[in-house]
Amino acid sequence: MKIQKFIFMMLTVLLTIPQALAISLNNQALVYESYAAERKYDYNKASEIMSKVLHSNSKDYFTHLRLGYLFSYSKKYKNSVNHYETAAKIAPESTEPWTALSLLYLNIGDPENALTASNQLLKIDSKNYYGTLRKGSSLIRLKKYSEALPVVEEGLAHYPSDLTFLEQKGFLLKSLGKDDEAKEILSYLLLLSPQNSYAKSILAK
Repeated sequence: MKIQKFIFMMLTVLLTIPQALAISLNNQALVYESYAAERKYDYNKASEIMSKVLHSNSKDYFTHLRLGYLFSYSKKYKNSVNHYETAAKIAPESTEPWTALSLLYLNIGDPENALTASNQLLKIDSKNYYGTLRKGSSLIRLKKYSEALPVVEEGLAHYPSDLTFLEQKGFLLKSLGKDDEAKEILSYLLLLSPQNSYAKSILAK
């Protein structure tokens, strides 16, 4: 009962968003069914149910955002991207679709599009943690180390003890031939995370 009340409250909040269309009671029941299918890890069924909601809610932000999420888990990545991008058009100031897309593209090994999504996210929120993190990760995967370093350093300016940013900076400094600076950063990382395998492997050399 508590879960149902929570879902109902979330739907109520979402339906007050100006960009969203009112979801009928029948369609709300379908949304609940999709959550039930998701709890059973049946993402295909959950997305099929939400697709029924889409027929009468083609301009609803929440419907597209949820379909983007469900299609990503059922590995229908093209469908996922289409729905996330539609959600972004419906709610241009929302960071949620671009946050999801930046991670999705990294997970499927597409750093170019991950970089584009990260930049879109940072246009909306210039200090966004995930935007900065994934922009740095995208540039690293593209082996654009000189471009990645200031991005990672900006992340560390806001999150000085973040383990991922510290590891990225250590890797970048090492890759750019700045061994002494790399060791300094990795020593600090090891202080914060004594079992960090990357820091241990580099410092052991």
